[in-house]
Amino acid sequence: LTVYRASPIRLREDVSQEAQISNDYRGRLVYELLQNADDAMSGQATADYRIVFRLTDTDLWVGNSGRPLDEADVKGLCGIGISSKREIVGRRRASIGHKGMGFKSVLEITAAPEIVSDNYSFRMAAEFARAPIDRLMEELGQHKPTRVPIMRFPSALPTLPDYWHEFNATGIRTLFRFPLRPDLTGEPRSLLAQRLLSLPVTTILFLKHLDQVEVRADTENRREGFSWKVRRERRVGDGWEPVQD
Repeated sequence: LTVYRASPIRLREDVSQEAQISNDYRGRLVYELLQNADDAMSGQATADYRIVFRLTDTDLWVGNSGRPLDEADVKGLCGIGISSKREIVGRRRASIGHKGMGFKSVLEITAAPEIVSDNYSFRMAAEFARAPIDRLMEELGQHKPTRVPIMRFPSALPTLPDYWHEFNATGIRTLFRFPLRPDLTGEPRSLLAQRLLSLPVTTILFLKHLDQVEVRADTENRREGFSWKVRRERRVGDGWEPVQD
């Protein structure tokens, strides 16, 4: 709000950039979330490097067993030009994509993402930005905008939802819930299921840490899924030895 007070045009720029980035990353949702989860595994002292996708008629759930989000990650999720991915401490690298942009790909399917991790639980939606921005514009004598940013004004979840406890009990430490947009019907919704269920196995060649990928669609039209387990080995002398990542 301080930025918008100093430069009201920045508000329109943020709305435009958010929409443009979402459009530029269209179709890359699954790959971006896979990469983010793989980054979150780096340097972790667990052998259970797992990501889970669950698609229902109302939501897409994506959970991973990597390190929980920290403050820098939250800023990366909410921002456009901010990224915690560059910050490396030892072997630990954050889980948010390049300049926070990759995560904006989820706006293709949702207008109200929810994120729950060990230390943070919040949701994003235009409704949380509307009231404070309208008040500011009125104070500045500016017209109230027709559109506001979706991800700039996160709101804390009042309580931890039941679904978090269910996933967390299985080792998931960060969980994303993407309520599907009401206008995501028919072919676009079928395409989302197809993207998940037809994920090429070669995708894992570019992941350094994930040991297990689980995908499940439980919708009215499709009830199917798969699970991949990855084993990595390196050549030592005349044989092969397992490596963790």
